[in-house]
Amino acid sequence: MLVNGSKRGFSNEELKILYKNKVISKNENGFFTVVSILENAEVCIEDFYFFLEKTSELAVFRIRQIDEKLKKCEFNEFEKKSFFYAQRFIFQQIFQQAEQFYTTRANFSFFVSEQCFASLIVEKILRFTENVDKNLLNENIRTGENPDLFIDYLAETIKSTTVSFFRIPKEKIENYWQYSNLINILSKLL
Repeated sequence: MLVNGSKRGFSNEELKILYKNKVISKNENGFFTVVSILENAEVCIEDFYFFLEKTSELAVFRIRQIDEKLKKCEFNEFEKKSFFYAQRFIFQQIFQQAEQFYTTRANFSFFVSEQCFASLIVEKILRFTENVDKNLLNENIRTGENPDLFIDYLAETIKSTTVSFFRIPKEKIENYWQYSNLINILSKLL
């Protein structure tokens, strides 16, 4: 279960039925697996759910840390606040994507490797920074006093923040950026 109480999209009972009907497989350790559509690689469903649970916990923890830092900011520390709001937005997106992947029952395309999941986050936020209407930012997203700084910090720090958050070597994530077209298609659905 996720930190906010959300439940897994597929219960163990449902996975057993899917296995019986040969929709999914089991690995040598007896865990249910599925082949990732984006990567054509086997993904252990239990491991992926566990990864999403830990990811959501860490994202919420980081959001709370940033909220504490924001409370300590002086009114005129615009740049510092914009940086913190950008970081907060990244962690909110990580949490929201983790929740969506965790709770989905739509299909098995949401089961991906940790590196691919991190790449999806990066792609989604980069697309956001390219297409955002800055006039609407203050109405819908907390950006601080300067939305342009917020966008700049998002674009500037998304890759390093993601690499640091997921503790994945940068080279591994960059290898997954080769799937950009497929990731773009999937992240448009998200």
